Amino acid sequence: VGVTAAGLITPALLPAEEGASPAPTHVPGRGPSPYGLRAEGETVQRLTTATHSLTPHQSLHGIITPSALHFERHHNGVPSINP
Repeated sequence: VGVTAAGLITPALLPAEEGASPAPTHVPGRGPSPYGLRAEGETVQRLTTATHSLTPHQSLHGIITPSALHFERHHNGVPSINP
């Protein structure tokens, strides 16, 4: 385990450099973010409960749902991955 057929240690099993942050897929992510950015002066926030987010329907204007109002579900937080 950890050794390839050629007898070399696989890079994934080498010790991480001291001070290096762990892989973003191995640590819990942040919680749900606040409602998407709106114009200055708008203060609408997502209503959250322990396990899911709710759309603030009373704050919608018209029949088109803004992209930041779509339902989201997180099982282990949102990972912070640098694209």
